[in-house]
Amino acid sequence: METNFSNAYQFMAGAYQGFCYQSGMMSFAEMLIDGQLVSCGFQGAGLGNDSLSTVLNGQKAWFDPASYNWPYTFRLELDGQLLISDWKLSGFSQSRNEKGLLVTLLLENSVVPVQITILTCLDGTAVLTRTLKIHNSGSRPMAISRLSPMSGGLDQCQAGFVSGQSEETPYQVGYMRNPQWSNEGEFDWSTLPMASTGITGRYPESEHRHPLALVRNTQTGAYFIIQVAWSGGYQITFDVSQNLRRYHNYERTDSDFVSLSFEAGPNAPAPLRMLASGENYETPDVHVGMLFGSLDDAVAENLAHVRNILSMGKQASEAYVQNLICPGVPYTDEYLEQTLRFSQEIGADVFFIDAGWYAPPEAGDNWGIHLGDWEHRRFKSSMPEICNTVHAMGMKFGLWMEPERISDQSDASRQHPEWTTSSYSHHKYSLRQLDLSRTEVAQAVEESMARVIGDYHLDFFRLDFNLDHLGEGASNMRDGKNENNYARYYENFYSILARLRSRFPAVIFENCASGGARTDLGIIRHFDHTWITDWMSSPRNFRAINGMTLALPPEYIDHIVFANLGWWTGSVDFELDLMLFARITLGSIDTVHASPNPLLVEKLKNRIAFYKSFVVPLLPGCRVYHHTAVHRGAHPKGVGILEYTSQNKRRSMIGVFGLAGCETEDLCIKPKGLNPALIYHATYLKHNDKLTRPGMEIMRDGLPVIGLSSINSQVIVFEAVPSTPEA
Repeated sequence: METNFSNAYQFMAGAYQGFCYQSGMMSFAEMLIDGQLVSCGFQGAGLGNDSLSTVLNGQKAWFDPASYNWPYTFRLELDGQLLISDWKLSGFSQSRNEKGLLVTLLLENSVVPVQITILTCLDGTAVLTRTLKIHNSGSRPMAISRLSPMSGGLDQCQAGFVSGQSEETPYQVGYMRNPQWSNEGEFDWSTLPMASTGITGRYPESEHRHPLALVRNTQTGAYFIIQVAWSGGYQITFDVSQNLRRYHNYERTDSDFVSLSFEAGPNAPAPLRMLASGENYETPDVHVGMLFGSLDDAVAENLAHVRNILSMGKQASEAYVQNLICPGVPYTDEYLEQTLRFSQEIGADVFFIDAGWYAPPEAGDNWGIHLGDWEHRRFKSSMPEICNTVHAMGMKFGLWMEPERISDQSDASRQHPEWTTSSYSHHKYSLRQLDLSRTEVAQAVEESMARVIGDYHLDFFRLDFNLDHLGEGASNMRDGKNENNYARYYENFYSILARLRSRFPAVIFENCASGGARTDLGIIRHFDHTWITDWMSSPRNFRAINGMTLALPPEYIDHIVFANLGWWTGSVDFELDLMLFARITLGSIDTVHASPNPLLVEKLKNRIAFYKSFVVPLLPGCRVYHHTAVHRGAHPKGVGILEYTSQNKRRSMIGVFGLAGCETEDLCIKPKGLNPALIYHATYLKHNDKLTRPGMEIMRDGLPVIGLSSINSQVIVFEAVPSTPEA
């Protein structure tokens, strides 16, 4: 049976050209009509979309581009001119690569000397990837003023179906509501009004909002998925309208008919990018998908698509438990040796030294004042000697680095003060960000990263980025214009990361940015996994993992245990249960004056052993079920339930977490991911209680969770009886 399908074709509708893209059961079509490339919408029935998008010769079209306030499938403004028309087709072709079907649509503008290549990648999921390549074919530089690599019509339907009130739209948008540090994963829904609604991040909002939007049509059950793969300022805008103007010979008269369109792409003060004569610029990717089903179905399709994009190395897939020494604990040779012995005892696979290894001992925890001077000055043993010790103990060795920033007191700052960025008001940022939009700075940063990885024989490299909200970012004069530096900065930085991954293929690369300030697909495609938040105290740690697994697969996200006073705010078993639902990084459980509590050590060792034997094989490709998708506030309340199931449904685990203010409750939990035809052994991890039941019975009747209370938890794991045949 065919399990993966992607296809693209060109069609004619009268005198006009159309282009249809099929991936899985999703289909999207666009048409070149009178020099304008317009959307004909999405559908999820597995049909070619041209059969539903006829807009000519007086036929009643379901997807009518004239019904949208913004029907165009991209936005491009050059030198302040909006290029919505005068496009001519230059070519349409397709080829297959390791990622799927790559479709190329070439357009040339007859008024402005510019050509665009529209690249659409179809990977067999219901989500497509779109990128533009913009070529300046003129003799003068051009300023890209505004840009949306993908936009246009998404959906049309009857507005008053749900409530009977025609002024209420049936569309709801779900997104990460709080953009501030430590509030990652705070997901919720809002009804889209009959107006334009914008979701932004990094500019003008703060950094800690993952660039994801989910839209659902409460009338039809349609879900739309949008992610912007970009580490600079971004925007996702929706417009719900009742545009009933005449299009050819057909005019709509149903007054409650509404249309939903969107735009998605980078966001910063113009010009976003100067384009020299003959130069090409490749835009950030935008990922857009559509399907009918439930939230769980939409998340499953999104995560399948993201897994196709990301690339986890073999070393990272084998090394799942990390331990570290970090600021806040003694940075002494004695404590380092003590932590290494403990790491080996509990079964850690990776040991790394966090911020401060380059600062002299007298710096204490004030590690930031030496940023930029990437020479080891902390321990008596050399870094290669420490590396050899770690290897001899059976672990991989790694270091933390923040190469994009330097301090005022560093040698690097004194040697090259001109390398740091300035705000639009010409003030230097207090935390001294290096301007990687400049070639010589990018080269120096790449050299310093390569030297640390190579000279210190790293198996693991942790990238951090701790900068205050940069807002509009920085700017540089180029071709007589004040060019925003986001685009050129990340062009250079992504290229650095790609070259380093190629140069050091056996190294595990971990992404971090003050927690979750850069979790977008643009940057983490260059990493094996990513940090999602700096503040993992209970119960906000559940909210972070629960929310971020709407956007990213759980095997790609990190969770630190015994840090940020998580053990202070509730049961330690809550943390030990939650750590099963992501990649594990361990914080300290000892003090300067006391060894680790042996009872806690035993708990931790048992849980790590279970994690490696049961969870590690489960995570890759697992389906995620969000029983409770919405949790708001710094201290989320009530009950949180999260479930992971293997692809063949023979293994599953469900976590039930009492959050803030949870009164003692007896619950009946009904798993979503079991196979009703299989028989399962079910184990309550807390007391190792076991039972065996048919999947049908468990799904129908549920299993009891008794006495749930605030910051307490229960995890139930399921494993199919070996003699049970595959469904």
